[in-house]
Amino acid sequence: MADAGAMIGDIWLRTSKTAELAAFYRDGLGLDISGLPAGAVRLSFTGRNCGAGLCLMPAGAPPEPGEAYGHVAFALPDIRTAFDRLTAAGAATQIAPTVLAKGGPVCAFVTDPAGYAIELVETSGPRGVAGFDTGDIILGPRDGARRIAHTMLRITDIDAALRFYVEALGMTLRERIDIDARGGVTALFVGYDHGDAGRLIELSFYRAHKGPFAQGNGFAHIDLYLPDPALARSRLAALGFDVDGDILRDADGHRFRIVAPQI
Repeated sequence: MADAGAMIGDIWLRTSKTAELAAFYRDGLGLDISGLPAGAVRLSFTGRNCGAGLCLMPAGAPPEPGEAYGHVAFALPDIRTAFDRLTAAGAATQIAPTVLAKGGPVCAFVTDPAGYAIELVETSGPRGVAGFDTGDIILGPRDGARRIAHTMLRITDIDAALRFYVEALGMTLRERIDIDARGGVTALFVGYDHGDAGRLIELSFYRAHKGPFAQGNGFAHIDLYLPDPALARSRLAALGFDVDGDILRDADGHRFRIVAPQI
């Protein structure tokens, strides 16, 4: 059962190119920039149902993104225009705009100037003919709004992930997609039930992958707004997860920070 009032918050990445990277996202995707303490910046879309923000933390040496952190996905009404702008600004192409899954949306993947992967997913098309996201869970409502749709993290154990995110943190498994590409991938979309679209985490399990994914030091954490942090800590501790004050870690070492609930 989902915890009332809980919400997935901002994504935090470290970079030695804070100003350059902020301008890249502003000019390429239309994100607004706001300053934060200690030289950090927050990037976000303006409007209803626009999801969480992307926060950039200054780092001295260039951080290593690692393998365990996947990407941030941006849902946009026209990804081809965004793809052209980003690649013209120096983004490296991973996958040009295409339909990757039957019945799915047009999507693309690029790498930003700091080496972080970005997914672009188009929301202007009709709902998938093969039943993809018919409930607008993954892409959000087809309202033309731009939003951060989700953050993708790689996992090595589906059962352990469900214990952490669903049993301990009270999230709901909103959608599960099984993909045949890359040796087989199972994508679990988890989040809290509330009206603000775009606050999801995609947990990707690669069936052919053996052993842990390298964490790197680029991904810092994701904020969690929890109305009862003590309850969450006790659930996690009872299930054997790492709890260090307001910092929580799942079975693969992904970090989450408890912050005061938004009012």
